[in-house]
Amino acid sequence: MTLLSLFKNQLFRYKFYFSFILFGLFSFFCIYSFFQSQKYFFLFIPFLLLLVPLFFIYPQVLVFMLFASFYWVFHVWEKGYFFISWSHILFVLTMLGFLSNHLFTKKNVYSISLSRPLLTLLLLFFGIAVASFLLNMATHPANENLTSFSYLCNFVLIIVAFIIFSSKDMKTFKNIIITFILILSTLELPVLFLQVMAISKHSLGSLQSITGTFGSHHSMLANMMTFPLGFSLFKLLEKPKSKSSFWFAALALASLYSIIFSGSRSNLIGLGVAILFIGFLKIRFKPVHLLYLFAFLLGLFLLIRFSPIHHLINGTIHSSDTGSLDLSSLGRIFIWKNCWNYYLNATLVQKLFGVGMANLMTIPFPIFILPSKFAGGAHNIFLHVLIETGFIGFVIFMSFYISVLIKLYRQSTYDKTVMAYFFITLSLLLSGFTQEIFWFQPVFGCLWLYHTCLLALILDNKNGKTGLDTAGEKARFFAKL
Repeated sequence: MTLLSLFKNQLFRYKFYFSFILFGLFSFFCIYSFFQSQKYFFLFIPFLLLLVPLFFIYPQVLVFMLFASFYWVFHVWEKGYFFISWSHILFVLTMLGFLSNHLFTKKNVYSISLSRPLLTLLLLFFGIAVASFLLNMATHPANENLTSFSYLCNFVLIIVAFIIFSSKDMKTFKNIIITFILILSTLELPVLFLQVMAISKHSLGSLQSITGTFGSHHSMLANMMTFPLGFSLFKLLEKPKSKSSFWFAALALASLYSIIFSGSRSNLIGLGVAILFIGFLKIRFKPVHLLYLFAFLLGLFLLIRFSPIHHLINGTIHSSDTGSLDLSSLGRIFIWKNCWNYYLNATLVQKLFGVGMANLMTIPFPIFILPSKFAGGAHNIFLHVLIETGFIGFVIFMSFYISVLIKLYRQSTYDKTVMAYFFITLSLLLSGFTQEIFWFQPVFGCLWLYHTCLLALILDNKNGKTGLDTAGEKARFFAKL
């Protein structure tokens, strides 16, 4: 090696160190500015400076930018129930990059390994949603039809996501994307810590003001932190003695506390029932399983004793505003009653095909606990789907997610990470009894798109001898249900 080449290498090294230190100082300044102003824009500047040049060197970074955008639920543009988020923009760019071979240059770029029955159900559900839109279009003004049409466009993204993220090239990123999600969730914790420290007391109303970087609705924080809770918990159970076990244990505990501090009772109920359900499927009369049961009960006792859960319980059943249930719970009861009565009195066409996506908010209810006679949603995804897409849409929606759960459970017998996604999906669906999970409400951003991208990555099309491959095994699974 010549003296000139040594000099060039040394100069390059000094330039790299100088650039690294300069970038670190600038990032520190941006973080300090965020703490002073509470404007999240300052947190984005370092990432943009880092990612723009990286995109030309490593175009697959666009996929990771997409998943990072799901942690930012502040919309680019919003008017009423119509909104455009960063996730929409980055997903379209990812889709265009995938279709143009910009993201991947391998020959098998379009080699798709997806579940055709699940895709068929999604397409059928979309067809019912379109039919419902066309049947109800004449009874609504242009602005309401535009909102319904935007929901259909969001649905198209769901279908495209299921196809694109089922490609073999995308699936090679599965493990690193899950790790990336765990890292993003870890970075979320300081923001949550600052918000928790800012509240004066752990009352129901104060806790529901904690949203992290996930927009204005506290349940969105709980929805998103369900993912790192599931992934880290099952990775810890799979490899309890690994070098990263401490990180998984700490992140699982922090994720659980984040959900508690969000004040989302919907998610806490979903998590509790999902844990009991999986325990029912997996538990056997063995000493180690009895030890697990004892540890679970002890952990539950300590959690109730040393966390704000007891504040949530007291705030729910002993509200100072009403003297009984809190206003949010009472409002849900009135909404459920009104939605069900509306469905019973609807026309046959609306019973079968619904009132159209995003049109539930246009239904005036005769009895309501609030001054407004309109509800933004049914606060129950199953009732919401029934009202907006009718009985046919409801049956297809339920068929899709029951099939998803069965397929995830089957795959978990030879891929232990999938059990985490079974737990995550089941928890979110159960929480849907009191919120509009997996829909297009602006307060929940692109949660349904996020879940579908990961679902397509995690699902495979293997037909091994493990799992529920035989009719007898399927019958035993349904018997447990």
